[in-house]
Amino acid sequence: MLGSSRETRKGHKSNGCSPPKKPVKNSTRPIQSKSHNLCGGVLDGFKPVNDTFGHAAGDEVLKMVAERLRGAARGHMVARLGGDEFAILMIGEVGDIADVAKGCIAAFKSSFRVEGATVDIGISIGVSAAPENGEDGEVLVQEADRALYRAKANGRNTWRTASDGRRQQTVSGRLR
Repeated sequence: MLGSSRETRKGHKSNGCSPPKKPVKNSTRPIQSKSHNLCGGVLDGFKPVNDTFGHAAGDEVLKMVAERLRGAARGHMVARLGGDEFAILMIGEVGDIADVAKGCIAAFKSSFRVEGATVDIGISIGVSAAPENGEDGEVLVQEADRALYRAKANGRNTWRTASDGRRQQTVSGRLR
């Protein structure tokens, strides 16, 4: 999900977020600081917006989404990776992860207005942290993606960390 949209990045449309200078996926240099975190998010319920109102209306909603995410990101970098995929690169204290993820989800509590209609969209978020979950960009994207899939599987409009999955695997392995 997070690393799957190279073509979309190349043909980036303005949506209120800057595209990454280089795709996050290709950033394979080791991360030196212990305070790099990646929050990857995919919108829940966005496809019907494009299907019902068209892509121009969908682009307007994406701009509103970007604005809400920027507000919740507390000054951290927000980027649209493509389609309905967003990422927040956090450089700061690990404790900020929960606050930012919860803030992003809360930012979607109020509905969006599209052509006079009320539309409810949510967001599922996967989080990875360096060096705990990996030491290069590609690994962090993969770990955030796995956490994102778990968030979607657990009811959507929620967040999971890469560490949650590792703890679950460890506990499952011990129970066998």
